[in-house]
Amino acid sequence: MDPTSANQRETAFHLLAAETGYPKETIAWIAGAVCIGSHDSPDSATTHVSTPALCAMLVSDINSLHPGNLEGALRGSGIASSRDVGRIVFALVGKEIVRPDVAQAGRTAERFAVLHCRDGV
Repeated sequence: MDPTSANQRETAFHLLAAETGYPKETIAWIAGAVCIGSHDSPDSATTHVSTPALCAMLVSDINSLHPGNLEGALRGSGIASSRDVGRIVFALVGKEIVRPDVAQAGRTAERFAVLHCRDGV
């Protein structure tokens, strides 16, 4: 995520929520997970978080916040399937809030969902 002010990020999250129909909090949560994951990359030379690692982080986070209620908590966040995660990630990329990995060029949100995040999300 670009080092913009907190107010600019909040404004961008509100705009994305209006455009996508996902709750602002869900968009901010996923954007934060992308940023945290990119800094915790096992390969210190990269600032990219893989899709499987992102999905694992999201599942772990929501499980710790809502033990025993994974599906309900995801639904409450507006996430019915991994396709929703892909749509949000691609919306964040489209607004240049997060940057895509060069190797991901040409990938779509639907392909994101089919190739990754099958278990848990």
